[in-house]
Amino acid sequence: MKKQGAECCVYTGEFKAEAVALAERREKLVSQVAVNLGVNESMLRRWMQEARETAETGPPTQGK
Repeated sequence: MKKQGAECCVYTGEFKAEAVALAERREKLVSQVAVNLGVNESMLRRWMQEARETAETGPPTQGK
């Protein structure tokens, strides 16, 4: 039996951006886009929220 959360994947910024773009086209439900990409729907929705926040405030800035 596999433990919940045992798998951990690292997704590139490019993958996340493309996933968000697909979901925001609204050609398919967000849940279907997530299934097609092999990611959890809640993760895709989090990426969408982060993209909206970044668009509103700009990218995070680094210290000195």
